[in-house]
Amino acid sequence: MGPGGINQSFTAYELPKEVSAAIADKGLTYLNSLPSALGKKAPDKTASGGPFSGPFVDWHATPVSKTAKWLRYEDERRIEKKGWEPSIATFYQSFEGDTLKDEFVSSISPEYADSFHTAISTPGSYYAYGAYRGMCLVVVSPKTGKAFYLFRD
Repeated sequence: MGPGGINQSFTAYELPKEVSAAIADKGLTYLNSLPSALGKKAPDKTASGGPFSGPFVDWHATPVSKTAKWLRYEDERRIEKKGWEPSIATFYQSFEGDTLKDEFVSSISPEYADSFHTAISTPGSYYAYGAYRGMCLVVVSPKTGKAFYLFRD
């Protein structure tokens, strides 16, 4: 834990049926009408310029875009390289060739990993970045009734 601790988590939540139905029916309109999105609150930055936390407000429809934002440190050089796709492994990877993430990624239940990969790679789900330094991710999948929260520092 702490600075340089490479803290990370992968959590799957069950969505209430009425919330799944509302997201399936209204999509981005529903998500963008949430209080956090309507308020468009600025991130809570510390006076020292240190870590901040912000809401999940900039919602997008899946499939997830192959952009620098997906990568832990928004490494433009990695974006230009062929052969990578948005996945749990690339989300948690700190640098090209990083194997430290392998133990963590392999500890995620295949059921949840498969459901997450389907949600991010097919239409019908939604995602937003936010929380710690804007580097965390929420994916909501009304088809499966799940919400996934991926934390990384």
